[in-house]
Amino acid sequence: MKILFVAMAQSVHVARWINQIADQGWDLHLFPSQDVGLHHTSLRNITIHHSISTPSQAPVSKAANRRVTGLRVPSLPFNQAYTSTRIATYARAAQETFGLGKRAKTLARLIARLQPDLLHTIEFQHGGYLTLAAQEYFGRHFPGRFPPWIITNYGHDLYLYRHLKAHRERLQQLLSRVDYYTCECQRDLNIAGRWGYRVRPGQFCPTLAALTWPS
Repeated sequence: MKILFVAMAQSVHVARWINQIADQGWDLHLFPSQDVGLHHTSLRNITIHHSISTPSQAPVSKAANRRVTGLRVPSLPFNQAYTSTRIATYARAAQETFGLGKRAKTLARLIARLQPDLLHTIEFQHGGYLTLAAQEYFGRHFPGRFPPWIITNYGHDLYLYRHLKAHRERLQQLLSRVDYYTCECQRDLNIAGRWGYRVRPGQFCPTLAALTWPS
């Protein structure tokens, strides 16, 4: 099975979640929802798709079976960590300025190239909205079916943000598009059902173990 995660790559919580299935022998990929060039060093058996990363984020870790793709800034002999990080930050800003690093387009292209069996977004406001935009771009520019999409909330992504006017429309769009939603409690599942998610009879999914996997 090939799974593409869209999540905060530097988060220990994301790393712990992914590492639960890291030893299944599956082909795991991670597209950072926050393009900061960092990932948690405990991630293993995975390919991480950065746009630009620093020398401190090794391109290959044999011990962890972790591979990092994307442009790496050069290693510098003076004040390496600070200088390299600043160069990477400016390079990412330049990409955005000239339209070369639009994350939704980049994610859509990666989905088209990898053709994952499953797409799993962890967290709504960065990863969810990004994946939603990528899905729209994918539908306009690539043939074929968008992969089955799971979204997992990250704390109060839904419970709090549904009260904020600036987020309501996107939350409704997001929940109406995803195929599966995993959460911590029945309360959030009930809220999701009122905000566009199609709740299946008897469904309660605090963990992925409760899901019926697509064939």
